[in-house]
Amino acid sequence: MDNDLSTIIRRRRSVRRYQPRPVEHALLWQVLEAGLWAPSPHGRMPWRFVVLTRAEPKLALAESMGAEWRRQLAFDGQDSSVIETRARKSHERIAQAPAIIIPCLYLGDLDVYPDADRNAAEATMAVQSLG
Repeated sequence: MDNDLSTIIRRRRSVRRYQPRPVEHALLWQVLEAGLWAPSPHGRMPWRFVVLTRAEPKLALAESMGAEWRRQLAFDGQDSSVIETRARKSHERIAQAPAIIIPCLYLGDLDVYPDADRNAAEATMAVQSLG
């Protein structure tokens, strides 16, 4: 198998339909462990992961995300029928997913640098590195 990063990215899939069966806990742990290998500043590993497998939390997430997305789409001037169609499909995808992993960034473990010039320079470097 070719592990060239650009090839892996180009061949990835966006899954929008899920099989109605639970994800094995061992597989979830394997995915979470892979996430722990991501590089982090000064080895601080500031991420946390939330795993949703029960229906109630997935529905709450779908409702909350849907409300905000509807608001943003309306602000962007989208037609109400387009908004409802997109929000409904999103709600279905979230609610029907057998498991959801939400990566979170915990800033409390990171160093804080009060130097405004340094912060601006780092932001500029980050933008520049993206091309």
